Parts: sequence; C-alpha cells; structure tokens
Amino acid sequence: IGSGTLVWAFEATALTPTLIGLVISMAMGAGFGMLLMNSPTAIVAYFVIPTITTTLSMIPGTIGTIGKWISGETWSMLFTPMTATQYGQAATAFTLWVVLPIALGWWRTLRTEAK
Repeated sequence: IGSGTLVWAFEATALTPTLIGLVISMAMGAGFGMLLMNSPTAIVAYFVIPTITTTLSMIPGTIGTIGKWISGETWSMLFTPMTATQYGQAATAFTLWVVLPIALGWWRTLRTEAK
C-alpha cells in the first residue's frame, strides 16, 4: 500500500530446508499411521510424543543431553547451519521418528489379516 515499489525476491536455497522438513513430517505421520493403524491415535502421537520429548529435554535433571538426540526439536535445526554433531542428532532423531515407525508399521501391516 503506497507508492513504493514491491520487490519479490526469493532464493531457491531458502526453500530446500522447508521442503525437507515437510517431507520428513509427512513420512513421520505416515509411519505413525502405519504403526498404530488408528488415525486419531496416530495424529495424537504425531503431535504429543515429539512435544513431550522436546519439553523433557529442556528440563534440567530429566533426559538432558540425550534429549537433543531424540527430541522433535531437531527439525528446527534444518533452518540453520549445522555442525557435525547436529547432523548426527538429526540422523538419530530421523531414524527414531521416521525410519523406525515406518519399518515397524510396514511389518505390522504385512502381518495383519485382511478384512
């Protein structure tokens, strides 16, 4: 609003972390869905479990430094430059929250009786 010119400048590199975060979140949701085989429970687990682990990792005397390796807080690191340790934390959290639920959910789906 006004007489100034509007400049729409966008760098493609800013989109990459967002897309990675969205793909990870979708895979995590799909993993919980396959693992729990109940949509409402999977939705609640998708939001509650990472929030609890993140909260516990911030409270002194609880899961402390281990929390950085398993908390849902790891996804926010995608938007900042990361160190080698942070890449390890992200890989560990990815394995815990995405790969493990998908693998267990796939196994459970294959063992479920067709109805």
